[in-house]
Amino acid sequence: MIRDARARVVAQVNSTLVDLYWRIGAHLSAKIAVGEWGDGTVEQLATHIRRMQPNATGFSAKNLWRMRQFYDTYANSPILSPLVRELSWTHNLIILSRSKREDEREFYLRVCQRERWTKRELERQLDGALFERVALSPVKLSIPMAQAHPSATDVFRDSYLVEVRHDNREGITDSVSRTLGRGCLSRSTYSPSKDVGEHSLLVKRRWATKCPNPRAARLAKKGEGYTA
Repeated sequence: MIRDARARVVAQVNSTLVDLYWRIGAHLSAKIAVGEWGDGTVEQLATHIRRMQPNATGFSAKNLWRMRQFYDTYANSPILSPLVRELSWTHNLIILSRSKREDEREFYLRVCQRERWTKRELERQLDGALFERVALSPVKLSIPMAQAHPSATDVFRDSYLVEVRHDNREGITDSVSRTLGRGCLSRSTYSPSKDVGEHSLLVKRRWATKCPNPRAARLAKKGEGYTA
């Protein structure tokens, strides 16, 4: 109960802060668009904020320009503009700086919010090119699965990423296949992770699944299934 309450407070604070940066970015964008403000004016604004609010942080000229970029990137996107308020400013900056395409930004915004990724996890998934591997790579299904469900490769919403320890790979592969149906597992890559200790190296194997199996969707959405 206490933990949930604290999480809600943090989420509200983050949302309020992101909304403030959004409004500052909108103001800067409007002024710059009509030629009223330039680099020098933004520098002066940053100096003015420091003088009037000496305890306020995050309002350097560089950050003010980021707020403007943040607003300009999402202002005309009714789908993405509400999503950015669901994440912290730090998460938004990472996605903004490292994702060049709108569909890529949407992918990371949605998955990051749904999975509650930490900053470190978001950076790890970006380093591993999760979007390219899951959203852009062609899906390969077994022949029986493709014949039984010809539209399975179009079901992007029913895609899930499963990570397991390498030493448990074979047993879990069989268990997941029996539960979800043969042909549901596709694409696998190895990537290193130092999550298990300062000097340890854990190798995980990832599978992207695209299954029309209703039970598969229920298991994934409920958080049920297999963990290593």
